[in-house]
Amino acid sequence: MICACKKISLSMVFSMLLAGCSLQGDVPFFGLNFPAVFQNAPDGKAVKLQEYTYKKWWTRYEDPLLNTLIEKMLDQNLEIEAAAARSLQAQEQISQARGALYPSLSLDSSASRVATPSGAGGFVGGGAIAPGGAGTGAGFATSSPDTIYRNNYELGLSASWQVDLFGRVRNSITAAQASLQASEAEKQALVQNLITQLIGQRVTLATLLAQIELTEQTIENRERTLESVERRYKLGSEQASALEVRLARENLESAKSQLPPLEADYAEALYTLDILLGEMPGTNDYFALEDFPLLPPPDRLTVPPPLALLDRRPDLIGAAYRVEAAQANIGVAMADLYPNLSLSGDYGYQASELNNLISPEQIAWSLIGNLTAPLFEGGRLRAAVRLREAEAKELAANYAQQILQAVGDVETALKREDELRNQLSGLDSTLEQSQAAYDLAYRRYTRGLVPFTDLLEIERRLFQTRTQLLQIQQSVWQARLNLMLALGGDWLDTQETL
Repeated sequence: MICACKKISLSMVFSMLLAGCSLQGDVPFFGLNFPAVFQNAPDGKAVKLQEYTYKKWWTRYEDPLLNTLIEKMLDQNLEIEAAAARSLQAQEQISQARGALYPSLSLDSSASRVATPSGAGGFVGGGAIAPGGAGTGAGFATSSPDTIYRNNYELGLSASWQVDLFGRVRNSITAAQASLQASEAEKQALVQNLITQLIGQRVTLATLLAQIELTEQTIENRERTLESVERRYKLGSEQASALEVRLARENLESAKSQLPPLEADYAEALYTLDILLGEMPGTNDYFALEDFPLLPPPDRLTVPPPLALLDRRPDLIGAAYRVEAAQANIGVAMADLYPNLSLSGDYGYQASELNNLISPEQIAWSLIGNLTAPLFEGGRLRAAVRLREAEAKELAANYAQQILQAVGDVETALKREDELRNQLSGLDSTLEQSQAAYDLAYRRYTRGLVPFTDLLEIERRLFQTRTQLLQIQQSVWQARLNLMLALGGDWLDTQETL
């Protein structure tokens, strides 16, 4: 039974006392119109559900080192450990909430010894007792100096139960369960993000190593060019001048100056990889070029419809569960507005002699029912309800915003990858032409048919094209990683935990 009313009649109170009522607030729904397909999807059409499964999609590239690194990260990464601990906390919160459904039972025992005056006056005030027993004011008044001692022993069970009339406990359980689901989804989102980062570092290292190798080859080529120019200049050849020698030296130093930043970037990428693996930065310094071959550009993939993101993106799933938990928390706050019924009872033994405590004649028991209702709280309780409602509205708005952002992430990644692939295709042709132009210019230079400055310019363009090609290959990979992260899905076959 769901009560959405703000006022409640006396007859409704009694009916709900008998049947129970679960109160729960309403969260606004932000209507979003999803297109049938993504604007930038390949071929511009939707695909069947079974066509876009991405379980361990990185294994398709048959890179054993990458697979090993991912497994190691999943086992050692400290952020994943922290996320797992948050899930455990959420599980214990469910246990705590469920515990409130049941009565509490405790074992009580006590022993006391009381001394009282034998007179009938007893304790009448706080004054002092005069010698001989006479009171000195409004203090202890006694009719006899004798004192009576009494012993009292108690042993028994105490039970109490707060009846969940209006669903306070049930809504607390619902909120805790939704929070657990949100924690699990957020953990999966974290894992996907970390996998994406690791593969990105894998590609970054491969790209940097290829750039380092290219730069070292360029340095060797320019050293040979400088030696050739200097030899010709020393021999007095008309094809070599002092200016050309200086230009060759400047060209060589320019190439050498590009090597230290690449090596620094490579070391930084290794440190980042160490942190992802849960290890001290600097642990893994054994990678060589053959260990990190530059992976080929990823193949195209089928893309699910935009509406599928709601069930595929773990961050969206987690946000939806956060809204559900907030809605249940409204019910918790609303339950405090209505009467509260509690039952308590005691059963045990009372005696003045310890050896007579456990006997049928000493049995004592009590049963108490308590019904309380708030009359005036200065607006505190209703303010608590409005606070929970505002929190739920905030989370609902954030959830809708995340949905829009998720669709935008996919569209952006699809568009960027498509444009980068076109650029990559053009660079392949440019590199072929640049290499042919350099080979021709070098042959003609050796024959004295091309100025040395022209050869240097053509060689610089060839180096820039090769460098740009490596960078675009890395960008294509990064666009694909962004797309996979934006599409979500069950990468590790963990659907049963959500």
